[in-house]
Amino acid sequence: MQRVLIVDDNETTLATANLVLTKAGYLVQTANNGKAAIEYLGSNRPDIVITDLQMPYAGGLNVIDTVRANEGGASTGIMVLSSMGDEATITEVFRRGADDYIRVPFRAVELVSRIQKLVIQKSL
Repeated sequence: MQRVLIVDDNETTLATANLVLTKAGYLVQTANNGKAAIEYLGSNRPDIVITDLQMPYAGGLNVIDTVRANEGGASTGIMVLSSMGDEATITEVFRRGADDYIRVPFRAVELVSRIQKLVIQKSL
């Protein structure tokens, strides 16, 4: 079973993504801010990390940097789930090492499909 960490300070987005991915068969952990996610990543290595960008204590770019800096971090899939969508932000997200980007609000079927694709890509 694939392990997914979802990081978002918006309770609705966090709960919705958690429900969608749990129903799709993923083992989901959640964090409601970047600092909590970074602490979790200190001793855990999920297969996929889904993160918002703007959060208290540490933002999504910090989460991306932490994942990529950890041993084995290159094999972890990273998806950004955010309402921010300007070109500079998206460019920076991919430059830092994210694998995918979805704008909020998201469609459940799109989230699951993109996570499935990311799992396959990272397993090759």
